[in-house]
Amino acid sequence: MKKVKAVFFSVLVFVVGLFCLVGCGKAEKTGVYKFESITVTQGGVSTTLKVGETYLGMISLTEDFVSIELKEDGTVEAVTAMVEEGSSTGTWTEGEEENTVVITIDGEAQTVTCDGEKMTMSMEGAQLTLKKK
Repeated sequence: MKKVKAVFFSVLVFVVGLFCLVGCGKAEKTGVYKFESITVTQGGVSTTLKVGETYLGMISLTEDFVSIELKEDGTVEAVTAMVEEGSSTGTWTEGEEENTVVITIDGEAQTVTCDGEKMTMSMEGAQLTLKKK
């Protein structure tokens, strides 16, 4: 359980730092993407937590738990409910591969999947899925 919690927090910290993203350059990719689910895989066992569920009986997972906005001007704003600092900002561009964007926050770039409806990112055995609103 400690490992799942550590992976979950690692993903959240990464998401906050990374979600001032640089990514979806085309107009159809711009917009606000909100938390839909997170899947953590450990020892071959996957656990998926979705909007409306509670993590460890303490953390309520709403769609505002993580939110990323890809703006038309190439900037990105990421907001994570668990981070006191509020939001992070950065830039985004189209990725080299189809349906990908590159998000850069605080000099750290990450390529994420973004098809204009959903955005998914993976890190340390976890996959975060955001849905466009």
